[in-house]
Amino acid sequence: MNTDTDLFKIETNHVIPSRGSLLIAEPFLQDASFARTVILLIEHSEGGSMGLVLNRPSPMNTHDVTDVLSGAKEFPIYLGGPVGSDLLFCLHTFSDMPGAVQITDELWLNGELECMPSYLNQEGVYDWEARFFVGYSGWEAGQLEQEIANDSWLIGQSDWFDVMRTSRTQGLWKRSMNRLGGKYAIWSRFPRNPMLN
Repeated sequence: MNTDTDLFKIETNHVIPSRGSLLIAEPFLQDASFARTVILLIEHSEGGSMGLVLNRPSPMNTHDVTDVLSGAKEFPIYLGGPVGSDLLFCLHTFSDMPGAVQITDELWLNGELECMPSYLNQEGVYDWEARFFVGYSGWEAGQLEQEIANDSWLIGQSDWFDVMRTSRTQGLWKRSMNRLGGKYAIWSRFPRNPMLN
């Protein structure tokens, strides 16, 4: 019986990352901050990279971390990464938000926080039109490229529906792997600890 040994060899999918790409942790990455995470790259350049972990909930909500949003309904807070844990980030769909930075065709980052309650309280605005994070994930110049070369990350395309729907974060890593197809879809079924299989 022939076995395709490449099927079980953990290696990157050799896609070049860019702003708006997803970083998908390889199945056995042991780093406590990044095991089985999916990260939206919000900046990637020669100077370094920055992203937000999409699937690490915290016990906090927006009213716990800032008074500026007290006039709007509560939103859950996610842990964007281990850097800058005193910084609040908002990923949203409000293209006309003053000062917001465009990440993809559908997604913007931050803007003037003082304006956010008026956007969130508009009639017809859904919960999934804004997501809040404390902290971020950061890489110095060349560091992310080295981690990708070391097969720690796969690169995927972001799907705004998955990125913004907090109800879908629990299975986000598995769905992101499945979307890559082929052997990567098979990897999505690997146990966290292969010794327990």
